Amino acid sequence: MAELLPQEEALMSRAREAESAREGAFEEMAPTGDFPAGDLNAVVDSLNQVLPMFKLPAYPPFAEDIDGPLPSEFVQSLSMVADSADAAGLERLSFDVSTATDSAGLEDIQARLDTLAGNQSFKTFLRSEAQGEVPSDVPEDAPPFDVAAAQDVAAVDESLLMERM
Repeated sequence: MAELLPQEEALMSRAREAESAREGAFEEMAPTGDFPAGDLNAVVDSLNQVLPMFKLPAYPPFAEDIDGPLPSEFVQSLSMVADSADAAGLERLSFDVSTATDSAGLEDIQARLDTLAGNQSFKTFLRSEAQGEVPSDVPEDAPPFDVAAAQDVAAVDESLLMERM
């Protein structure tokens, strides 16, 4: 494998640091408690009704109870949904994952996920986000983005990178 340029190494290092910090933030956010697998899987079932709206695969069920912090991937998925509910203007259906420290907290999250799964406003919001609506600060008379030209630039960049190897 070819060696990276110093700028590429620095960029890769910063990306690793950012990912590590992000993972650490979700670990810190993860609530700690005694969570029965049945209650966790009820939340997973509700979460799995919402994840397809984000074009994400289903979260796997829990095989055993958790006595301690929830897995960071689980917290991340739940936080993504809660943040999207906020962004959609559905603050009443949003939730703070870090406050779920027992079965009652999990049941509250499950109920909100169930409601979001059937909420037409939420579905419409996610579809509009996925379609990449034009941001309000882009002028209406701005030229359209040229996908073919961008692909040509990417191909040239790739060929230059391959020459270095």
